[in-house]
Amino acid sequence: MRQGDFYKEKYSEKEKRSIEILEILRRRGPISRPDISKEMGINVVTISNYIDDFLHHKLVNETELDVSEGGRRPTLLDLNPQGGYVIGVGLNLMNMVGLLVDLKGNIITKTQIARPKASVSEIAECMLEIIREILRRSKEYAVNIKGVGIGIAGLINKKNWSVRWPEKVENYYTYASVDLPLGELIEKEFDLPALIENDATCACFGEHWLDLGRELKNVIYMFSGVGCGIMINGEIYTGAQGYAGEVSI
Repeated sequence: MRQGDFYKEKYSEKEKRSIEILEILRRRGPISRPDISKEMGINVVTISNYIDDFLHHKLVNETELDVSEGGRRPTLLDLNPQGGYVIGVGLNLMNMVGLLVDLKGNIITKTQIARPKASVSEIAECMLEIIREILRRSKEYAVNIKGVGIGIAGLINKKNWSVRWPEKVENYYTYASVDLPLGELIEKEFDLPALIENDATCACFGEHWLDLGRELKNVIYMFSGVGCGIMINGEIYTGAQGYAGEVSI
């Protein structure tokens, strides 16, 4: 099963650098190669090699020329929002939301339903149907959809992307004993890589990614009443077992 992850320690040094350059383009574009070089402390030739690869894969656009400080005017670069699309599905205790977004996070289409009071397998089928509906609405983007991300309340097994989610028993929450192989179901039906993550962790990462608190590097983000997302030194932290932040355990 092909799987994605947004934890930096999972990537090679080259992949980490690629992500950092693309993030600079997303946050600061249009921006020139020399300015990216200054921000990262890497020589401009190395930056140009990465940019050439991004241009080849249509992840980056060359726009207008920048003001020259002497010599030839540098070309400005920006992240190409149409370079790829991602399906996102959020499941909490109240509802399910499905989105198709571009590389800059712009929403292309959205659908939402109330969370059914049903069995684990029926809820899983509803999530798959939301993905099907997004794909039905997005046929012109289908060839460039890169993957599916799921934010879900519960405990995520990072080895097989199975999920145990919370159930309310009287006045407290416990976790369902049934493991749902959600990642496997998505991969099998849609032939797309899947990233499954706890909803509180996703919310914490989303706040940082959207620059709502970029100056904050150490964060405990309370979410949904039974869990929280944790960021340490600007990176998501989930602990040795992947369950850090599940305060109801």
